[in-house]
Amino acid sequence: MSRVPPYMNADHIRKQFSKRFEIARIYLEAEPEHVTNTRKKTGGNRKTNYIEGWIEFERKKDAKLAALALNCQKVGGKKRHNNYHDDTWQLKYLSGFKWFHLTEKLAYD
Repeated sequence: MSRVPPYMNADHIRKQFSKRFEIARIYLEAEPEHVTNTRKKTGGNRKTNYIEGWIEFERKKDAKLAALALNCQKVGGKKRHNNYHDDTWQLKYLSGFKWFHLTEKLAYD
């Protein structure tokens, strides 16, 4: 996910995607701490925001289908009960990308 809608967390993503696909792991990268502190000081929301995320599917076919079908589509749901109704999914399939590439990057940083 190149963009995570504001205040969306891994539980919500798993709930949305598990309706159609089998999800293995989800990793969301939190926004930098100085951005969070500035938002809190100015009276903003105190929840954690994420800037990007990775979703590992059980099958490659599901990952390709999710990226193709959901990219630039509205998250949806009822407007009254869903804070993410007007946000869009920003998904991209990364061919050749393995989960250990992500963990290596995190360990290096």
